[in-house]
Amino acid sequence: MHSADMKICSRCLLDSRFPGIKFNRDNLCSECVKFERMWGRQINEPGYLEKTRLKLKKILMNSKKSRNKFDCAIAASGGLDSLRIIDLIKSEYGLNPLVVTVDNAFLNPQAKNNLSKVVSQLGIERVYCNPDIPKSLYRNFLLKTGVFCNVCVYRILINVAKIAYENNIKLVVFGMSKRQDAFLPYGTNVFTFLSLKDKSLSLLLFYVFFGKVINLPDYVEWDTAKIRKDLEKKYSITLGEEHSDCLMHDFAKWLVYKRYGFSQVTLKYCQLIRNHRITRSRAQEEVNKIEGQEPKDLEYFLKYFDVRQEDIDSSIKNAKKLDARLVNRVGQFMRQLYFQVKI
Repeated sequence: MHSADMKICSRCLLDSRFPGIKFNRDNLCSECVKFERMWGRQINEPGYLEKTRLKLKKILMNSKKSRNKFDCAIAASGGLDSLRIIDLIKSEYGLNPLVVTVDNAFLNPQAKNNLSKVVSQLGIERVYCNPDIPKSLYRNFLLKTGVFCNVCVYRILINVAKIAYENNIKLVVFGMSKRQDAFLPYGTNVFTFLSLKDKSLSLLLFYVFFGKVINLPDYVEWDTAKIRKDLEKKYSITLGEEHSDCLMHDFAKWLVYKRYGFSQVTLKYCQLIRNHRITRSRAQEEVNKIEGQEPKDLEYFLKYFDVRQEDIDSSIKNAKKLDARLVNRVGQFMRQLYFQVKI
């Protein structure tokens, strides 16, 4: 719910609860301004998207010229985005990828099964990683930062980079999209930024000196409804809801909502508005239906992480302080830098 004195963006659904947000004279939020600067031409100018497709093709064809066994590595969970990338890379562009799956114990069996079907039908080699991450690490992150996803994200990135390096693969393809995905306020990621050491440092060096990393959905049209239909028909699979490949997503989403009063749900619909895929009024209707719902299996999640409701409340209260500290201003700069750099 919005308070009477709360500023609300004139285009998307964000309001002044979003840490670091600013509004111009037209009440357009800074997130929309950054988005327009980054992606406005691709969305609004006829023919500009074709230029990004050609850029993608050039990147992929240059990678194909290498004499390695594998032309690229694809980080794949078995969700819609990663399956579409595998299909494009192999079927349309003719590359021979190495598919890397990192299962941090939260990967949905249905997603794993879908991925197995697709790589089998395409004759693609796959590496499956199941790193031993103690529950205590997730629990500590949850209690100190209000979230636990950072542990998963870094483990995935580290393992993918490691396998790419070992196989002399100089191109890594991800399904994350700066244009499409819901990105959380910087405060949810502050601890990983401050903890860049050990294997994380080797990952950074891989990105900077060894290879190239691209988020493929940022280069082509990405209509998830059409992609879902095409993939299910072509590979005889059934895809779940968005992010259903992660068994912990509902819990993670609920934690974000408790902290900010909005979650990935609102942020995703904001992206849909900016991409002209839904009207603001329709997006608000959809958000009102589902935003803030308590996970059906909340007791299971609490038991899994060995925490109580009061522990969650305390962690959220402490985490909110992160958004008011100096490091958040540093984080806003890093966030802005990230969204302005095309890779």
